[in-house]
Amino acid sequence: MPVLSKTTYWEKSFMLGLSKLMVLSVLRNGPVHGYGIIKEIETKSNQCCSITPGSIYPLLRDLEKEELIVSHKSKVGGRDRVNYELTDAGRETLKEALRMWEIFLDGTRNIFYDDDAPEVEA
Repeated sequence: MPVLSKTTYWEKSFMLGLSKLMVLSVLRNGPVHGYGIIKEIETKSNQCCSITPGSIYPLLRDLEKEELIVSHKSKVGGRDRVNYELTDAGRETLKEALRMWEIFLDGTRNIFYDDDAPEVEA
């Protein structure tokens, strides 16, 4: 089976490009720890999208290096927990990213759902 015919190829491709936007979007509602971000993305996407624990923490470190988020350590039940929240720069970046996402969706809709093209059966 060709690689492009595999569902996992498309899932991974979409998530690679959208994972930072999803994390920033989750954090707009307030501080959340890494596992909470993972669960929120899964829940809000109806289990369509997921980020693994092995992927979320490098992504969070990248966002923190870019000063789009900050982390805060606390103790919960005797264990260290790190919560992440948006910075002002993160809020502005999210606002611009969502604006660009809307433009992208509108622009690609005409390509993907061409009314003049023959129907593709699932």
